[in-house]
Amino acid sequence: MDVRNTQFLAIASDLQLLTSSQYEQLVGLTAAESLDVCAFRFNWTQDDLIRVCCSFEHVQRADMKGVFPDHRLLDAFEWEVLINARVVPLYHNPDLNILGVLTDNPFRHYASVFSDYSHEQLNVFYAVPAEMESVFFDRRGWNLPHSILLPLLKIGIEKGASDIHFFSTARGMTIKFRLEHGLVEHSQLTMREASRVIRELKFDANLDVSDKFRSQDGVLTLEVHGQNMTVRVASYPSVYGEDFVCRLFYRMNAIQSLDGLGFSTQSLAALRQMRALASGLVLVNGPTGAGKTSTIYGCLIDWQQEGRNCVTIEDPVELTIEGVRQAHVHERSGFGVSDALRAVMRQDPDVIVIGEIRDAEIAQLAIQAAYSGHLVIASFHAGSIEETVLRLASFQLDPYLLQMCLKWVFCQRLVAEVCRYCSADVSSNLGCVRCDWTGKVGRLPILEWGKMEESSVEDDAIDPYQRIVNRICRGQYAPIDNDRRLFVDQGRIDGLDF
Repeated sequence: MDVRNTQFLAIASDLQLLTSSQYEQLVGLTAAESLDVCAFRFNWTQDDLIRVCCSFEHVQRADMKGVFPDHRLLDAFEWEVLINARVVPLYHNPDLNILGVLTDNPFRHYASVFSDYSHEQLNVFYAVPAEMESVFFDRRGWNLPHSILLPLLKIGIEKGASDIHFFSTARGMTIKFRLEHGLVEHSQLTMREASRVIRELKFDANLDVSDKFRSQDGVLTLEVHGQNMTVRVASYPSVYGEDFVCRLFYRMNAIQSLDGLGFSTQSLAALRQMRALASGLVLVNGPTGAGKTSTIYGCLIDWQQEGRNCVTIEDPVELTIEGVRQAHVHERSGFGVSDALRAVMRQDPDVIVIGEIRDAEIAQLAIQAAYSGHLVIASFHAGSIEETVLRLASFQLDPYLLQMCLKWVFCQRLVAEVCRYCSADVSSNLGCVRCDWTGKVGRLPILEWGKMEESSVEDDAIDPYQRIVNRICRGQYAPIDNDRRLFVDQGRIDGLDF
């Protein structure tokens, strides 16, 4: 066992700072690891940290108002090395063989950092983690702009990730990228690095830094290749701290017309036919990440160019489209989707876009808007046309009004596209640099779609909602297998992926 950790536990226990359960968690760790756990996981106060650390020999409390580094000494070190070690050299007295350093963990081994001063005695000045952050973030003119978060976001962007996941763990944080072929682990962060990433995420996305026990949503922007990029940030309290998911919106190429989204000829023709509607309800269905928003935005671009007055109700607005009136609703502020829908009806809209139909009230208002002569297009979470109607039935909507208003239903999936540069056989571990050695690059949309039959015919179905399903499938209809088989025959997707 680490001798200093034994001493650390004894001091902390004497000060009654540890429960028996916490004590057991720290047994077997080093003193440096125990201090990190207490600071970032057990949430010790600054006074608690100071009392324990300054109980050790050669460790004294730093007076941050009177501590200034010798810049000639600083110039002898790489800033990246100092940041990773969480230490800053303050002064060197060669006559007394003393090196003064500032750190927020006096128990770490600094031999590799100060190898040229291996014979010197270290005088350690202790600063709490927040004070060290002020040093590293240049609040007192120590001249070191540094971010852990920004390089991670840029790496994710370079790899074409749709989402970046930050999972808090017992020893820090795991970073994963959502790529075409699934969720892939990128790296591990220490507890200190994780704490910095969390603070950066919350600060840049305008989240409440002090609130660790509720989920929060925010948006941050960053510049990539000279263009601003939007990142949607969502936090979630977990057993080891806070988890985050960053959804990346590639502003430079995300908003495309329908022609540029990769639809099959048959599905594109159906979407164009739907786009010519003047009124009615259109539903675009699929799981999260299926490309529903991109499809709706593609329609919006064309409608806007036709001169239609398009109004959107979104939570949040993912990408802005010039000429389209987009509203960001927020339930907690008292302006929810249902409130926005009622207000939009007085804005003389031609097209109303609803980001998502989540409950019966929104579904009812969408039907009323469509029945009154507007074109309403909305996303919905359902796996097929039949599931769509059954979910709407669970909202206890009037089946007569529903079949009068519902015009088109699209159910969308995204399937990984085979890399055209190497046409790799993934099972044999082939690939190329362009596809990151996976054999897949990009994704293609495949659709099930159906148009409500214009004239009603005799139907033996007793359930009125089943009659709606039958009317859609008797009209213009294409199962999702049509697109899948087409792309497989063209060699664009792997038949085993779906």
